[in-house]
Amino acid sequence: MATAQELIDEVRRTIHDENTTYRWSDAELLDYMNAGTRQTVVLVPEANTTESVETISNSIARQSLPTGGIKFMKVSRNYADDGTTPQGAVRYVEKDVLDSFDPDWEYDTTIKADGANFFEHYCHDPREKNIYYLYPPQAAANKKVAVIYSAIPTAMAAVGNTFPLNDEYINPTVTYMVYRALTKESRDALPTAFRQELWEKYLTTLGLESQQYIRVSPEQNIPPEAP
Repeated sequence: MATAQELIDEVRRTIHDENTTYRWSDAELLDYMNAGTRQTVVLVPEANTTESVETISNSIARQSLPTGGIKFMKVSRNYADDGTTPQGAVRYVEKDVLDSFDPDWEYDTTIKADGANFFEHYCHDPREKNIYYLYPPQAAANKKVAVIYSAIPTAMAAVGNTFPLNDEYINPTVTYMVYRALTKESRDALPTAFRQELWEKYLTTLGLESQQYIRVSPEQNIPPEAP
């Protein structure tokens, strides 16, 4: 795994800042690196996914991602009260289907489903990136489910820290850092077209990387229709 120092060294070679008296300090370039990883995850949420076992402490269906979560992806399964023993899987269902079946289902804790003591389904509206729904709502509090979501990457506080994303996102981050450094250094003299070129180079590098993957959405978990 690369370190922050390795990325900074590469950036310095690109912007011709390898003398002992630096124009851009390590701290400043580290700030650009942290901004770059955050920007990358905003544009490509799959760049930093995590799974955590969440305790559902209320009895309504609508739930929010933990602090730092920026895009919901999936609820994978139920967990027992100990938070470590996996239970039954939770499957995706369209919210409109449940709304048509029972308009008040989000707050109805008396629904009896096959697994009444666990959640059977989850719903998600892509317009609410950090919200998801669980069915059926449980009367008992503190039920546990495993949630997969995209999260803000861990900030690097020192040049010896490990780069927080996978290695395929090093090049986009370096390109972003170069963009930030050069646009600051030549804020007045740098032509607008060149600033745009630097930004588009970052997007292009990131796009070429992200095209290798299928963007994850809850709707991709819908099973195929039976013949």
